Amino acid sequence: MRMVPQQAAKLALVLLALSVWSGCDKGESAEKAPEVDKPEVTTHAWQPPEAVDLTNPGSHSIEELALSEARKFPDCHQIFEPDGTPAESFPLSDDEQRPLELAGCEPEAYRVLDDGTRLVAYATPPDGPGWDMRLVSYAPSGELNWHYRLDRSENAKNFTANFRGSFIAPILPRLVCAGTLWSGGTEAACVDAESGEAKWDGIMKFWAGMAPQPAANALNSATLSGLTRRYPYSGVEMRYRPFDNRGGRAAFYATDGERLFFVPAQQDEADAIQMTAFDLESYEPIWRLGLEARPRATWTHAFGELGVVLFKVDEAIYAAKADTGELLWSATVGDDEPPVAARGGKLYLLLRRKADPNLLYELEPQSGQVNWYGEVPTGTLELRSYEDTLILRSVRAVQKVSGLE
Repeated sequence: MRMVPQQAAKLALVLLALSVWSGCDKGESAEKAPEVDKPEVTTHAWQPPEAVDLTNPGSHSIEELALSEARKFPDCHQIFEPDGTPAESFPLSDDEQRPLELAGCEPEAYRVLDDGTRLVAYATPPDGPGWDMRLVSYAPSGELNWHYRLDRSENAKNFTANFRGSFIAPILPRLVCAGTLWSGGTEAACVDAESGEAKWDGIMKFWAGMAPQPAANALNSATLSGLTRRYPYSGVEMRYRPFDNRGGRAAFYATDGERLFFVPAQQDEADAIQMTAFDLESYEPIWRLGLEARPRATWTHAFGELGVVLFKVDEAIYAAKADTGELLWSATVGDDEPPVAARGGKLYLLLRRKADPNLLYELEPQSGQVNWYGEVPTGTLELRSYEDTLILRSVRAVQKVSGLE
């Protein structure tokens, strides 16, 4: 095609402008940015320490537990919005009873911020076959800051089958995000931290191996195939890092809020089974730990305040140091997947036994040393920690464990 002089002149000007912009952007004398050396990833061989046998407690010190009276509490929506709207002041004002009441109603998610603000997420009374989620913020003084209702009607038909838990992820100082993990996606809402005004809500179309965590001013989670970072104002993916091997429901996912601890569901025959810790800011691997077998995907615990990640292989549980991957200790617990909780720098473990009374253990998290154990009331099945208080939970009631240091 032949150009007229005017068209040729315009094209020349455009090319000149692009050349100038490119030169300004790069700079003729600009040097290429030096490549940053990635830290070497430490790999630990599988060298488990001798296991302490918690199924045979005879060699440990026994304590008689000081327990409160067993009490049953109503559902959370009956406590927090008895009239159908959130209470104007935090309804659990009794410092002694509050942990029991929280453990009794058991909100879907609960978080106390550093300034004393309380965030509560609970299921609201259903208008149809499913339950929406109410996210409520109470000031340190107890006054209601704001509340937000997350519409979960899209999963109403198979609510119980699809529900996998809920989360609260504060991206402070601007946002508070909360939502629900479903079998077919991850639903979230992000609201203004001061006013509760909705900034975005929706369903992100990925199965999550862990609840989204606030890091790098975004929501960070793990899918079947890798780590994903989502923009909290739209849910759009900002960054993705693939796993070397595939995850999924049979894989091990645990997080302490700073790291993801991951063992794939399967790997190539030539690959050894390993746990990898990823930093949630950089998405880079920090350490790897060789394993003799795949850990249970249904027993995954990591405690930032204790600095450990826990996993179970066969009849033993293991503790590794969260920041280095060093294998710290192991304990035999049998077939049970025992509930665990952190409180006051200690690890508590509820060992549920078939023929004998269930036992509560206090352990040192870095060494696995057993400080004491005690028998718990018949029917005790779960262990919770709310506001620095250890709670025993049965199907019908809750009890507080008193007298702990």
